[in-house]
Amino acid sequence: MKKPKKGLSWRELATNKVVDLFIVIAGITIAYQLNNLKESRDERVLEKFYFEGIAADLEKDIREYEDNLAEFTHDRKFAAGTLARMQKGIDVSDSVGIAVLNVVSTKTFEGHNNTFSTLMGSSGLSIIQDQGIRSMILDHYRLYASIERFEKENADLIARFHTHFTSVIDYGRVGQVLDREAANNAQSKNLLTLAVVQLQSGIWRYQESLEKARELRERILSSQGATSP
Repeated sequence: MKKPKKGLSWRELATNKVVDLFIVIAGITIAYQLNNLKESRDERVLEKFYFEGIAADLEKDIREYEDNLAEFTHDRKFAAGTLARMQKGIDVSDSVGIAVLNVVSTKTFEGHNNTFSTLMGSSGLSIIQDQGIRSMILDHYRLYASIERFEKENADLIARFHTHFTSVIDYGRVGQVLDREAANNAQSKNLLTLAVVQLQSGIWRYQESLEKARELRERILSSQGATSP
């Protein structure tokens, strides 16, 4: 005759409950870790996306910095040369028109910050793990404001150039001076002096921006295991 099956003791019940609890905890922990891994993987993909976008924007910025710097350097050199001749009492009727036209046709900076704007608008800066790169990104794009200030100051100077030189030279034929005396007077000298100083200020600002853009691009490419061409 079969013996009746014994009921579970309270110790066995407690043990089973503890085992069940551990199974539940283990399941939750594994799910949490898997979710963290997924989020971590998603963040790495997103970070890579942002890096690629910023690197592409930096390439465009760098080309624009270089082009504008070359023009500013040329224009400043020509204006300084014309001014030096004026200060020596040499007639600059043949060159002042070119110097003026160079100043009033100065290039402006377009800027390529679409990825950065998206990054900041989505609070995505925290996605970038490297704190050094985060700081470099902010430093580079802060310099946009410096260039904007230069362009505003330059626009004011260009307006003054137009006011004075419109009646002095013929913009259509820059080698032709309408008023030889006014082309060599004190006001013309003062305006060219301001232009030389202003262009030098722009050169310094662009050089700083170009340096930071190059460093940031190299840092980003290096973090991705790539190098610039």
